Amino acid sequence: MANRQRQRRCLALIAAIAGGLAGSAGPLSAGSAVHRAEAVTDQSARCPEAAAGALAAFGRYADAFNARDMEAFEATYHHPHYRLAQGGVRVDERAGARSGEALFGGLEERWGWDRTEFEDVVVVQCDETKVHFVHTAVRYRADGTEIHRFPSFYIFTLEDGEWGLKMRSSFAP
Repeated sequence: MANRQRQRRCLALIAAIAGGLAGSAGPLSAGSAVHRAEAVTDQSARCPEAAAGALAAFGRYADAFNARDMEAFEATYHHPHYRLAQGGVRVDERAGARSGEALFGGLEERWGWDRTEFEDVVVVQCDETKVHFVHTAVRYRADGTEIHRFPSFYIFTLEDGEWGLKMRSSFAP
């Protein structure tokens, strides 16, 4: 339970950094211009068409990932695609820059991974061409046992009439 609360606090912090949130719990320190949010507020009502389009692209991303379909998975990206995780930044300039076997096989070998589900998905900012989501990614084994969960921040953009994942940051192990 404490781990889940810590993750929710982390998601709130990510959302506060992203901005666009209602309410404030006050400054981080005396004289600070940075104020923490009381709660993560879903902003999808501000731009419902963009939020719906980005969420549909998020669904295609999740489905392709869990199907271990690298071509379909990378088709959900807008390139260059940026990933900030595990202490570094990865830039994929184009599709095909990495191996599906290395990605999916590594998860299977290291943890016995079967699938990932995305919980607590919230739109924290949006306009007509960009949507920021915070969520919790949860990895599972085939028997349904949880491997781990971690907070993430994804940015989907509308480019050439298509929604795609442009940038993501996570606390994936």
